[in-house]
Amino acid sequence: MRKTFCIVLCLITMVFVQSPGLVIAQVNPEITVIPQQIDPNKLPSLQQTYFAQLEEYRNQEQKYLVAKNQYHQLNTLASQEVAVAETRQLLSLRANVFLTYIEILDELLNQGKGIPLENKNPERVFLSLLTDKVQIHKSAVESAQNRFAIDQESINFAPTYKLLESHTYYILSLIKLGDMQVAYDKLLIARDVVKSYVQDQTLSTAVRAEKDRGFDEIERNIKVMDKTFTPIKTKVYSSSENKNLSAYSQLSSELSPVYAQINQVIQFLEEVRK
Repeated sequence: MRKTFCIVLCLITMVFVQSPGLVIAQVNPEITVIPQQIDPNKLPSLQQTYFAQLEEYRNQEQKYLVAKNQYHQLNTLASQEVAVAETRQLLSLRANVFLTYIEILDELLNQGKGIPLENKNPERVFLSLLTDKVQIHKSAVESAQNRFAIDQESINFAPTYKLLESHTYYILSLIKLGDMQVAYDKLLIARDVVKSYVQDQTLSTAVRAEKDRGFDEIERNIKVMDKTFTPIKTKVYSSSENKNLSAYSQLSSELSPVYAQINQVIQFLEEVRK
């Protein structure tokens, strides 16, 4: 009956540095275990693509840095042309990373359980619109012919990146809450199954009284858990504000007692079942 709960954290932290005449973008992803049962093909394939694209981006970043340094040292038209070409390629590859990452988020939402549809569906619609914005950005970057056009497109893309960043934290919050909701629901089912099993057993009066006291304690713990969990869900589901790392970290901290309470009730159920 014991369950292990793993929470996904699939983040891309983007750091934009404006250098004289050129743009540099660095991607730093952190990916851990997928939390729920997944499609055996699609999500692993997307992750494989993501890592391959990220590796390609990092290789291109090194070429960009070399070209940028040469341009600053030589300050020639030829070195500027090379630097512009390498920057264009870098930003195009970054867009590919974004597109795959968005697709991963959408698939996680698609497969995520325990998430209210009224919260899940708008985010999936938003991700579709965001995909269009990134594709437009990618086309604009690839058609840019000089450093000014590239710089301007990077500036134009900044609000889109902010939207991606904020909605990423909100989507991860929904996934985290959904996983916890599934665990909570399964816990209630397990409680009912164990209670029915114990009631059907032939037990002495003393042993049955002991089991009843155990179930009373289980019910008290579930009520405490619900009192903690419900306000957390309400706060996240009823408001789309505070879409940032701080809010996501706070949610993780607030859910820690719920996770501990679930494990405690599981332990109690194992005891009364014996």
